[in-house]
Order: sequence, then C-alpha cells, then structure tokens
Amino acid sequence: MEEDVWKKAKSNAANAMRNSDWVQWIHEGTGFATTQAERDLRIVWEALSGKKHCAVCMNLSGCCFPRNNMPEYPLHPNCHCKTEPIGAITATARCRESKVKGWIFNPSVPNGKKELFYEWGYSIIDKDWLISEYIRQGKEKYERGDFTLHKLNEYGQQINIIIELPRKDRIGTVTFTSGWMVYPNGVIELVTGFGRR
Repeated sequence: MEEDVWKKAKSNAANAMRNSDWVQWIHEGTGFATTQAERDLRIVWEALSGKKHCAVCMNLSGCCFPRNNMPEYPLHPNCHCKTEPIGAITATARCRESKVKGWIFNPSVPNGKKELFYEWGYSIIDKDWLISEYIRQGKEKYERGDFTLHKLNEYGQQINIIIELPRKDRIGTVTFTSGWMVYPNGVIELVTGFGRR
C-alpha cells in the first residue's frame, strides 16, 4: 500500500517536471512570421496555393508553449508540423501605446473600458505605468505558463492572461482578462487590454 502511494507520487512528480518543459512549434519548410504583416502574407499564400499549405500551421511556426498548455498536436491530418523541446524560455512581452491610449482611454470609442478604468482611479496620465504593468505581468505569467489558450485561427494563437491592478480609488485590486498574440521565440503582444472580468 505504502509502496503504491510512493510510486504514484514519483509518477506525478515526473509528469509535472516533464509537463513544465517548453516546446517550439515548427512547420517544416517555413520560416518564422514575426510580424502581423508577415502572417497576413501566409494567409494569402494559403489561398494562392489552393490550400495546399495551412496558414494556421505556418503562423504557429516558431511559437513556444509549455508541453502541458499548447495547441492540439497535430492540428489536422497530414500536418507537416513538429514540436521541438526547448526547456524554458525567456519571454518578451510587447504592448503598443495605442492599446492603452487609443483603445482604453479614447473618448470616441464607446466600449465602456474608459469608464471602468476611471472608476478604479486610472486616467490617461497613467498610460505609461499601465503599459509597463501589462508588459511585466504578461512576461512573468507567460514564462510560468500561467495563461489559457484562446482563439486559434489563420492569424495565430491567442492566449488569455489575468491582469491584476491595484485600485487607485480605494484599497483593493481588480482582476480582468487580457488577450495576447503569441509570436515566435517567446514573444507575446497585447491585442486586448481588457477582455472581461
């Protein structure tokens, strides 16, 4: 009985260690699309090739995921993709100013986000701090594998990361989901600064 418990514990530990490994998605014969413009070209290429090449697979090429939190592999019959173990990653998180200034605090965009951030005590003067905080939390959580897979389509894989901000209007914090696009070599970029609470 005690030996069975020990074997199970060792097996669980081995699985946890194996599942913490990262892999890089590789579509054979395709380089890495590191910008949205390059990804858009892959979509055109798929159409021109009569769908002989899969834009989803091509736009995943080079992207990194923990083995236990990655897109389904293989993605489809006759998939030319493979995954290569890479151990751990050092991530880079990107957040364009337009995602905060132009979307959250834009007075002409009736999305309700500006009002929520105002309610929490934030305004446009906090944009630089918010950008740095999105980058910090996005990087740390992606490196830990602390994200959920979201939409996967011909543009690539989106992930959701929970962001926690201190309230400026009173004691406490607010948490909400942010959306990120995964790019090759451990790069993620913010696409949705506030998805849902």
